[in-house]
Amino acid sequence: MLELEGRLVGENAASVKEEARTILKGGRDVVLDFSSVAFADSEGLSALVALYKTAAEESRRLALCSLRVNLRSLLELTRLHRVFEVYDDAETACAVLEGQTC
Repeated sequence: MLELEGRLVGENAASVKEEARTILKGGRDVVLDFSSVAFADSEGLSALVALYKTAAEESRRLALCSLRVNLRSLLELTRLHRVFEVYDDAETACAVLEGQTC
């Protein structure tokens, strides 16, 4: 599980993407914990979509959890809530994705 902090924007979206890609390419699923993320911009969303594609290519799963109301609304507005696995909390996300420990 990757615990994100602050804002998912251009300055840090690339590093989050690389860290998650390494995990996915290593044969593990990824849970992104958004409990400490207050904001995401278009580059942050783009990084999530790229990670979704990487997960699919690697036959792995990518889940998002603990989204604040504004981020959940952003995913709904962009209809990405239909693409991503979204869970209320990290425990549930980890329980659903086999092999994840929180």
